[in-house]
Amino acid sequence: MKFISTSSSPPTPIAQSRFKIFAKGEVPSNLWPNPEVLIFRLDSSDGTFWPRDVVSLNKDHPAANKYSILDEMNEYRANDGHFHFKLCYPGLTNNSCYRWSQSEDPLEITGQVHPKDFNYKEGPFPQDHRFKGLSRSTPSSSLLD
Repeated sequence: MKFISTSSSPPTPIAQSRFKIFAKGEVPSNLWPNPEVLIFRLDSSDGTFWPRDVVSLNKDHPAANKYSILDEMNEYRANDGHFHFKLCYPGLTNNSCYRWSQSEDPLEITGQVHPKDFNYKEGPFPQDHRFKGLSRSTPSSSLLD
């Protein structure tokens, strides 16, 4: 998820899913803990994916099963210099969402290099887990790890 600037009045959602998806720049300021907007969705239940080098897909259709505006991520770096992420796996458990922040754009770091200033905030992993943030994948089968 990405944080974006807020407006004085709540917008009309441009789509509905498990989370409301707001038009860019039009997130109400009362969302907890911070405004969130979907930047990436992959529903591969049909067995399909998309090429690893595609960072933008269905930009005008955030309710699509495959959606990405990862190419716009740097526009939404928070004032503290970090990206604040929330990753959810719907249907796995009641607490299948992870929240963390990292200072580096996942598309700009590759492989086993962990993002600097990684800060795990909440989720089902223990504090000493192996997950250390997102980075570009080295295998040819996926974009991010």
